[in-house]
Amino acid sequence: MGYFFGFAQIGSIIYWIAILEEAKYLGPVAWAALVAYLSVYTSLFAWTYRKCTLLGLPPIWIAPVLWLGFEYFRGTQPWGGFNWGEIGFSQACFPNLSFWSGLAGEYGLTFLILLVNAYWADFLIKRFKNIRMPWRNWAAVFFPIVCLFSMMSIADFMISSTPLNKLGTVGLLQPSVNQEEKWTKAFENETYNRYEQLIQTCSRSKPDLILWPETGAPDFLRISPDLLSRVSRMVEEGSTPELVGCLDVAKGVKNGLEYFNAALEFNPKGQPGKVYHKQHLVPFGEFVPFQKYISFLGPIVSDLGSFTPGSQYEKLSARSFTYTPTICYEAVFPGDMRNASKTGADVLVNISNDAWYGHTSAAFQHVQMGILSSSELRKPLLRAANTGISYITDPYGRVRALSGFFTREALVGDVLVLSHPVTFYSAFGNWLPNLCLWLTGALLLLGLIRKSPGKTRTGSGPVEALPPPSASREAQ
Repeated sequence: MGYFFGFAQIGSIIYWIAILEEAKYLGPVAWAALVAYLSVYTSLFAWTYRKCTLLGLPPIWIAPVLWLGFEYFRGTQPWGGFNWGEIGFSQACFPNLSFWSGLAGEYGLTFLILLVNAYWADFLIKRFKNIRMPWRNWAAVFFPIVCLFSMMSIADFMISSTPLNKLGTVGLLQPSVNQEEKWTKAFENETYNRYEQLIQTCSRSKPDLILWPETGAPDFLRISPDLLSRVSRMVEEGSTPELVGCLDVAKGVKNGLEYFNAALEFNPKGQPGKVYHKQHLVPFGEFVPFQKYISFLGPIVSDLGSFTPGSQYEKLSARSFTYTPTICYEAVFPGDMRNASKTGADVLVNISNDAWYGHTSAAFQHVQMGILSSSELRKPLLRAANTGISYITDPYGRVRALSGFFTREALVGDVLVLSHPVTFYSAFGNWLPNLCLWLTGALLLLGLIRKSPGKTRTGSGPVEALPPPSASREAQ
């Protein structure tokens, strides 16, 4: 049951993998293989939970510990590395709940959700089994509601009573270039014309930084003199620092070439500066794991990805604030965003291209997962996406400016920060999921070595073994 639940849950969330046009016939195969693998974790959760409750351990606490332990294992490198659709991300749209992610990140919200639901599930199961309960137990069912409303009220008070400081403004370019046209030479001139128009629109508001989306310049920009000259001229005319998504190449080991998904900064005079290389690459999109062992799949797989991961985050400068760039997929990993914030920059930046996923819910899921990192670290997140959705958040994860989906526009908004953005999560990281991971390992081992005590009643909570026949006769 745990396996089929996981297959239905995860499979419905990432259905868009099966219909990716770029993957052709491999899309459904990739979807089925990934969902089949991820469902193993819900299967392990169900088995371990059942074993632990049969051994008499409290289900209300076992459920959130096990779920978070397995979820963290599947979503964090080096163990799993695919955390799409984790439960805590569902609270990104509610600032008075996502506020508490500052304690333990997205994983803390997951733990809270599981704890409340396990509490109510235990109560309902007892009612369905006609277990008589005194009135005080009925009153106890409202305890989580009281706690949640108290947490939300405290968060509302903290948010409203803490002033935000404006450091400047930012312009986000959303050109809405179709994926089929983006990489064709015939459409190259039109692509740069769109950026030129959007930059002119942004420049009227005199922003302190302008952001292009991921691979906004779909070329190896630093080794393409004509294109580099054109981008430099566009930046100089706008007289604003800009961050341009592009491709990059450099000599690697043994004089071989290494290719990068990159972001290149330009100063107001149009001169290129530091470059950031994306570190957390998309499996089967930007690199192919074990590629030499699956070459039999043909050239489609070989052409999907051959990027090299970068080695460090960069602290870059706008006119009135500093920022750290991340690229696309990196924004959904709490650990990655926390590492990016360690540069000490005022602001987090994410450039992305969700055109690959078409008009599916993938882009909306991506947005929601990224927003939560702003609340976890109490830093604004500035996101520029090719086809949308682009947005600007404040340090509490509240969206202050939002673009449309598959629209061409220049979005301008204020950059708001806190005086002291340090949170417990930014200081101590994933302490809660690491604790749950160790406890999950111990409980899994306990379930393997301990046998359940005799026949048991079916239920969610601790159950007692039935008395042996001899004891029953003595009782009679």
